[in-house]
Amino acid sequence: NVYKRQVHPTGVKATYQGVYRCNNVPDGRCNVPTIKRKPFDKWMLDNIIGFLERSDGNHTDKRKAEIEYQISLVTSKLKKATPLLLELDDVTELKEQVKELNIQRSNMQSELDELNQRETLSDKPLHHLSETDLTTKAGRVEAQLILSKFVQSIELQREMIIITLRNGTVIGKSRDLSPVLSRDLMKQVVSSPSPT
Repeated sequence: NVYKRQVHPTGVKATYQGVYRCNNVPDGRCNVPTIKRKPFDKWMLDNIIGFLERSDGNHTDKRKAEIEYQISLVTSKLKKATPLLLELDDVTELKEQVKELNIQRSNMQSELDELNQRETLSDKPLHHLSETDLTTKAGRVEAQLILSKFVQSIELQREMIIITLRNGTVIGKSRDLSPVLSRDLMKQVVSSPSPT
């Protein structure tokens, strides 16, 4: 059996305690082992930088400019069509065009918002992520905030951890993917299931 579950951190204390565990553990519906937060957070901060940096050059800025221009064109068409719609009640074709333009504008706006979110995932430069001090409570809270901005989901399975980042990158997808969580790392970060 392969167990796939979303996991969330439990607790922030003065000492680095807590685990990532399946949401179904308290109900007794999941027996996938928990992951200790300290070694897992350290591994994430040390290894996440390579997956977040994108060498798309100026592609993102160019795409954002294109989308903003298209949104302005659609908005101007909508402004011209709205007074006509108010005057003419029977023009169904014009109503359909306005509806289509609204859908196009909302789709382009959501794509633009996604591109903006990718750029503003963290206020901290990427090369400083691995310098976060995990020995202090403030550093651990900062690590959790940074990781929550970058990580979309963490799935626990019996033999692997699958981490999906907000930019679409999947870490640990297969044993061939580099860097894969090795058996040594799995032994280090996997603890026994917490009692319910």
